[in-house]
Amino acid sequence: MKLPAVAFTTVFALGITCGLTNAIENLAGSSVFVRVIFAGAAASLLIGFLLSYFEKVTAAGLASRACWALLGLAGTCLGQQPRRSDQIESLAEAGKINLKTPLRCFGRLRDEPEKLPWGVSYEIELSGVETEGVRMPATGGVAREFCAAGDTTGGDAGIAYGGFGRSADAGETATILSG
Repeated sequence: MKLPAVAFTTVFALGITCGLTNAIENLAGSSVFVRVIFAGAAASLLIGFLLSYFEKVTAAGLASRACWALLGLAGTCLGQQPRRSDQIESLAEAGKINLKTPLRCFGRLRDEPEKLPWGVSYEIELSGVETEGVRMPATGGVAREFCAAGDTTGGDAGIAYGGFGRSADAGETATILSG
């Protein structure tokens, strides 16, 4: 049972490797190219189902492997798509916001607050940020962690991976989430 999983994993990795070549890398930013890849993957999956219905197992396996290779290629291309200009990471790279200063985040909760041993964690879908008195629209996500009163170990550990550093509230850290 493990051999088929290894074969499909290998083919998926081959698709990822093909996506990292220079020829494909130039096309990877195009949303039309990604749609064509997904259409090819769906077509090869449908062909695989039809071939297995007519008991052409070897050909159906090849069509399935082609689908997995195309999905690996699509995954690589999706990772290379350009970000929106109002994405929080794009704003930071452009120097429009300084992640070393405290930020006031505006948005909606993505999920229920998560209780942690040292406090509470919130995931926020951003609609905007305010830094140095200037509010600007922003998209993306932020994970906020608040330490319980008197416990600073979670906050100190969070600074190592937090993007914003410590804000005005004691024991509060934040991490930028992709997407």
